[in-house]
Amino acid sequence: MKYLLWDFNGTIVDDVDLGVSCINKLIKKYLKRSPLTREEYRRIFTFPVRKYYERAGFDLNKFDFESLGQEWMELYDEGFKDVRVYDAVIKCLKEAINKGYHNVVISASKHDKLIEELQMLGLDSYFEEILGIEDIYAASKVALARKWAKDKNGEFIMLGDSLHDEEVAKAIGAKCILIADGHQSGEVLQKADSMIINDLRELKL
Repeated sequence: MKYLLWDFNGTIVDDVDLGVSCINKLIKKYLKRSPLTREEYRRIFTFPVRKYYERAGFDLNKFDFESLGQEWMELYDEGFKDVRVYDAVIKCLKEAINKGYHNVVISASKHDKLIEELQMLGLDSYFEEILGIEDIYAASKVALARKWAKDKNGEFIMLGDSLHDEEVAKAIGAKCILIADGHQSGEVLQKADSMIINDLRELKL
């Protein structure tokens, strides 16, 4: 069996600008300082998300992380209607199916929200499995991936846009391909051992 595991945010859906907008609204409201640029955001974004909030300037001894996360999610949900799918996604999904791969989404998004968003984008039918976490605080996809992979055999390829996606791949013995136009910059991704491509149009299965 061959499995192509897709990260969602920044890999399937181009929501980088929405992510920047959401964090900047929180920065303006609570920190009252200048907003992050897109480039600054892509340099500091990381998992676990708690660490990213700290990099953005939030002292989590003073601010409640769960409250910030809930407020961020409300802003994200409000803006999601305006995001788009990366240009080559559907082409790559179809090519993967034609080459015998089983497409699987694995995301730090909440599971029910992930299904809803894939349906909104008209993409849910391309995936045999949709794997999301059970809360909105995006700690790690590693445990989720290990649970999924424990009874699977075959070839695994992980597509993602962050160093955390490489951690997920390593945890299940998958090849990892990182895409440098998502939430982490190409400069950040250079720390990885994985193949890096500029965008999905360069993907070769």
